[in-house]
Amino acid sequence: MHQTTASLHRNIRHRRPHLIWLLLGLSGWFFLVALPAHAHTPDSVRSYPLVPSVIMPSTISAGGFHTCGMTSDGTAVCWGSNSAGQASPPGGTFVQVSAGGFHTCGIRPGGTIECWGDDTYAQSTTPPGPFLQVSAGYIHTCGLKPDGTVACWGDHSYGKAAPPTWTFVQVSAGKIHTCGLKPDGTVACWGDNSSDQSTPRPGPFVQVDVGNAHTCGLKPDGTPLCWGENGKGQSLSPPGLTFKQIEAGGFHTCGLESDGTVDCWGDNTYGQSSPPAGTFTQVSASEYHTCGVRTNGAIVCWGWDRYGQSTPQSGVFSQRRISAGGFHTCALKSNGTAICWGNDEDGQATPESGTFTQLGSGGAHTCGVRTNGTLDCWGNNTDGQVITTTRTFWQVSTGERHTCGIDTNGSIACWGLDNSGQSSPPAGNTFVQVSAGFRIPSA
Repeated sequence: MHQTTASLHRNIRHRRPHLIWLLLGLSGWFFLVALPAHAHTPDSVRSYPLVPSVIMPSTISAGGFHTCGMTSDGTAVCWGSNSAGQASPPGGTFVQVSAGGFHTCGIRPGGTIECWGDDTYAQSTTPPGPFLQVSAGYIHTCGLKPDGTVACWGDHSYGKAAPPTWTFVQVSAGKIHTCGLKPDGTVACWGDNSSDQSTPRPGPFVQVDVGNAHTCGLKPDGTPLCWGENGKGQSLSPPGLTFKQIEAGGFHTCGLESDGTVDCWGDNTYGQSSPPAGTFTQVSASEYHTCGVRTNGAIVCWGWDRYGQSTPQSGVFSQRRISAGGFHTCALKSNGTAICWGNDEDGQATPESGTFTQLGSGGAHTCGVRTNGTLDCWGNNTDGQVITTTRTFWQVSTGERHTCGIDTNGSIACWGLDNSGQSSPPAGNTFVQVSAGFRIPSA
């Protein structure tokens, strides 16, 4: 996607660092989700002291040109571009939603994933669950299974949808790379590495999130560490600040402090790095817009709004259950149903009915994990990022054109575009989290 020249912006306040909440964020393309409270993680995950096995799922997810969130009853609502149906979620309840480029995915209470929107690359054609987390990339999707394995589908170019056989506790699918967080706190990435975004830095980490061509990890003490593309300053973490959540957007990065304050740095062409005052419980950064959930459940978005992706629907959303994709956004309501808004050209903003536990919004597809771990994806499927699988997952992460998920045994599976290896994760390891970037995944 063409990037216009923009001045750097850092909305950083210098004050005493806060201790990080030991919360593992499960990142989608540009969103944070977390393991659902009911999730059963493998012993290798539970024994890892830095990664809690019981954490709340996310509420808001900013996609490419759409945004999705979950209301307090689990219903998903989406707004913004709906060119592919990515902002038209199905009925029912969800436990997590993730907005990708032109598709959106959500996890039903039973662990199955449903995706809607663009399916050109099969990024919305989900494999069977159950899943604990879903991450929708630009045109691929990844899901995390209860056993820690990741499954990805959609565009396989760069290898972003071909995860390794390790086990993970979190997965994040980006545009052409994907990353996953392993039980020992180390990160593994696969897919394009042209900007060094798929070369993980030494851990341990408690969360990983991928942007267009950069990757960010959160240390146990709340210190952020980013690597990869830095043309807009998106990988220059602010000194002296600690966070409880890190969000890698297209060309900017945002962090949520323990007091609820949001700080952003990097590209600010459309105001996406200028968060409003006040406190938040979750933040989701996408290509050119950012969204946050207030303590009262209200969603506030800032940045580019050409498709209405920064104009959220009214209502109260479950905290930390929104996923921003390429140009669409999806969210889970408190009852587990998904709603999407923004670009729906490929159906990525038209979610499947039923309930989800997690959503991942990619470039033009979306994936959701049902409560039984099955995965549903919808939207563009040009590169097979929306394929259907019989595997069960507990996390999914969608990149631009590929998808990755961690299945119930901790293995990672990726599918979709694989031209840079973003769908070809390393083998022989288990992961606790995976994140598929807009261009390349990391773990």
